Formats: sequence, structure tokens, C-alpha cells
Amino acid sequence: MLSSLIKKIAGRAVKLVVAVVILGAGFALYNLLVETRAVVEPQPRQEVVNRVRIIPVVLQDARPIYVAYGTVEATRKADLRFSIAGEIDRVSAAFRNGAIVRKGDELAMLDRELLIISRDEIREQLTAEEINIASLETQLELRQRQFDRISQMKAASVATEARLDDTTLALTQAMNALSQSRSRMKQLKLAIKRADRNLRDTRLLAPFSGVLSSVDVGVGKVISSTTPLGVITDINNLEVSFVVPAEVYAEAGQLKGDSVTVIWKAGGRSVLSVRGKIIRSEGSVSAAEGGGRLYASLPSGNASQSIPEGAFVEVRIASLPLSGVAVLPDTAIFDNDTVFVIMGERSETRTIEVLARSEGLIYVRGDLRDGDKVITTRIPGLGDGVLVEAVGQ
Repeated sequence: MLSSLIKKIAGRAVKLVVAVVILGAGFALYNLLVETRAVVEPQPRQEVVNRVRIIPVVLQDARPIYVAYGTVEATRKADLRFSIAGEIDRVSAAFRNGAIVRKGDELAMLDRELLIISRDEIREQLTAEEINIASLETQLELRQRQFDRISQMKAASVATEARLDDTTLALTQAMNALSQSRSRMKQLKLAIKRADRNLRDTRLLAPFSGVLSSVDVGVGKVISSTTPLGVITDINNLEVSFVVPAEVYAEAGQLKGDSVTVIWKAGGRSVLSVRGKIIRSEGSVSAAEGGGRLYASLPSGNASQSIPEGAFVEVRIASLPLSGVAVLPDTAIFDNDTVFVIMGERSETRTIEVLARSEGLIYVRGDLRDGDKVITTRIPGLGDGVLVEAVGQ
């Protein structure tokens, strides 16, 4: 029993010795590696070269192009309707949507039969009244002579007062009858004019040359004076209104008569482009629109050669000339008043003033000279003294 206990103690002692030997060998190996490691000398940090694009400065006179948007409108448009009620008797083949008509073209006509009968009745009444007036004039002349005779007899005490009163009454009645007949004759003449006017109004004529739309008409249709039958638009008098920035609107008086380019687009592509002319400006400025409204007339032409009324269009307008300015891409500006140029191999700050912005370009004056290389690439940390290299314009 003692011998087995001795064996157990001896076995544990052997394990302990092996562990200590292993730990010692590992520690010795670690110290060896530390003492023999390679020493790395610190290297100085190399400055990064920033590759940028540049644009050479060219001081010039330039006219910024502004882009605005508006809707083409007709200066003349009219509803087509008869001024009297009736039944449509005839419709022109040209009275349809999209048709182009000339001023005075007949578009439709109402039934005229009852109006002609009414006018003829008035003419008959007028003829009868003329005969009646002639008779009453004769009667008045007789009554007047009778009155004169009785008055003389009364003065000579030959006629009585009652006789003179009867004669005076008869004369007055004759005068009144003639006056009423003449008044009726004037009314009948006015009725004839009205009847003739109604007959003329049975023809619906184009009030001016233009294109037709919203046509709703047909033979046999009974209409009133308020029934719309279509719309005519004068394609020779089209204009477009558009809002421009305040700095452009302030020059509206000098821009009057200048040309603009009006572009009708669909699906992102240009469908039709025409030249217009600025004709007027609106008298007030809208704070909501952020500027002022100008109006430009469009060239006259047929429907296939002009932008249709109601089209939403792009308007390109040139402002007044700016002298001695540099035209730069808007990526060149920092903090609204700073650009960077390359001097040697380093960037340098230049202060500028932005006079106008248009279509990704800025028009500036300031601390710039012809030939200066302005940096157009936006890189983080760009400032004075940054190492740069121009790789393109």
C-alpha cells in the first residue's frame, strides 16, 4: 500500500517537472525572438498630388442665356354661336374640329322661313300705314281749313262759340291721329330693320381667320342664343408668357423687341422650335413667382408650322450683355465668392463676384486674369497651397 502511494507521488512530480520545462523553453524562445526582431525606421509622410481639371480664364463680353417655361396662348379666341334662336338648316363642310377658316366664311345657317314671313308681314303693315298717313294728312288739311273758316266767322259774330269748339276738337283729333300713325310707322321701320338683322343673323360667319375646335353642331339642332357651337382660335396671333428672374425683369424695357427661342418638347425631345419676339412685360411682380412676367409674340403661319395654342414650352432668353466677365462652370465656385487657380503646382484662392447663373455656368468678375487656370474639380480639403496637377480641361 505504501509502495502504490509512492508511485502516485512520483508520477505527479514528473508531470510538474515536464510543465516547468516547457514553460521555461517557451519563455526563452520569446526572449530570443524579441532580441532578434528587425528594427523598422519611420518613413516621412509623402504629400498626395490631387489630380484636377481646369478651365483657362478668358475675359469677354457675354450674354447669359436664361431658360424659362410658359404656355402658348391665343390673343384672340371666340365662342361660335348664333345671336338668335332657331333650328339649324345648313352646316358647312368646313365647320369641324381642326379646320382652318377665313374671316367671313359661312359656317352654318338657321331656318329662315318664319323670319321671312314675319318680315313680309311687317312690310305689309308699313305699306298700309303709309296709305293711312296720306289719308290723315288730307283730313288734317281739311280740318285746318274748316277751323280757319269758323274762326273768321266767329270773329264776325256769324258762328257760335259751340261751333268753334267742335271745329277745334276735330282739328286736334286729326292732329293726334296723324301723330300716332307716324309713330307707328317709325316703329314698323325699326321692326323692318330688326327683321333684316335677324335674317342676317341666321348665317353664322367666321369673325376672323383661325382654326376651329370644340365643334358641336348638326342639321336640325334647335339652339338658343346662348348655345355654343364651337370655338375659333386666331393662329396668327399667338403669344407665350413666362417668368424670368428679377435681375432679368429689371431690364425688361431694354429687352423689348429682342428675340427669344421657343421650344415645344415632348418625351424629352424637341418637336418644334420657333423664334419669338418680346413685346411687353407685366406691370407687377409676383412674389410667389420670384420674378417678373414677360410676353413674347410667336410668328404667324398655318397650323402645321406653328406651336399649337395650349402647348407647354421652353423659352430661352438672352439677358443684356455683361462686359469683362469670365464664364466658368458652376462646379468651380466655393462659398459663392471663391474660386481656386493653379499657381506653379499649388492651389491659390481668388475672390470673385457672381453676376449671373445660367444652365450650369456662372458669369463672374473679380481677382482673375486672362489665362488663369481655374480648378473645376471639387475635391475635399481644397484650399491655399494644396498640391495639384491639371489633367484636362
